[in-house]
Amino acid sequence: MSEKFNYREKYSWGFLFLAAVGLAGIIYSFTEPFNIRFKSATILAYPASKYVVIALGLLFVAYAVHRYLKMKAINGSHQAISVDDAGLSFAALKGYGTEPVRINFNDVNELWNKTDSDDGESSILYVNNSKHRYEFFAENFETDILYVQFRTILESRCTNITNRG
Repeated sequence: MSEKFNYREKYSWGFLFLAAVGLAGIIYSFTEPFNIRFKSATILAYPASKYVVIALGLLFVAYAVHRYLKMKAINGSHQAISVDDAGLSFAALKGYGTEPVRINFNDVNELWNKTDSDDGESSILYVNNSKHRYEFFAENFETDILYVQFRTILESRCTNITNRG
């Protein structure tokens, strides 16, 4: 029995907003001299304040671009998660590219189902005595039903789990 699950990472528009704030800070730094103040105390005077805001703006833009490139790498692989009786195959992120990965269910030694207020629900696999970690987010599956089906398959077929009490 073999099943396929489409897994496409979604880009959070919050990162686009982060890039816009970074660019706005950079532009403002070049147009107006300013001090960074808290109440009546000057924390950083001009021009040090200008350099700090430019550095933070560049970090915001770089982080947004980094997240975008990661999302494009995962979605550009066009490879679904394939599950069969012995294991699963998928494209794992490596740098800004992907590489095919094959995991046997017997090699999985930890399985966690995590619910986070920021990231939502996910399934985390630790393979080969926790040397490799793979996380599958519920929001990246086509539907919630498919994620629940995927999670159920993992829970039933991973047999060497050490974190079950």
